Amino acid sequence: MDGTRIRRTRPEVATPHLVRALIKYGYRAPAEKPEAGLAIWAEALAGARQLDAWVPDREGMLAAAIDCYERQLSVMGRHAETGVEAGTESPAAAPSVESVI
Repeated sequence: MDGTRIRRTRPEVATPHLVRALIKYGYRAPAEKPEAGLAIWAEALAGARQLDAWVPDREGMLAAAIDCYERQLSVMGRHAETGVEAGTESPAAAPSVESVI
């Protein structure tokens, strides 16, 4: 190895970082594969919903994930599926990240 240490971390510490990274990564999804962005933002939304109330900027991350997910649905012409709420289950219609990337 190159001297980099792999550290174990608790999910409550890692999840906020993962949610932020997924939101940013969703913008890099290829335009010709809109389902890729949708899957990434669905994962971000699922992670944001699991954040504990004490996590700094939880509301901001949740709002950003919902906004990105709903915008992508609109871009894809799936307007009837918008209206995701913070406490609802993870969107079933969204493809998984693994299936589109």
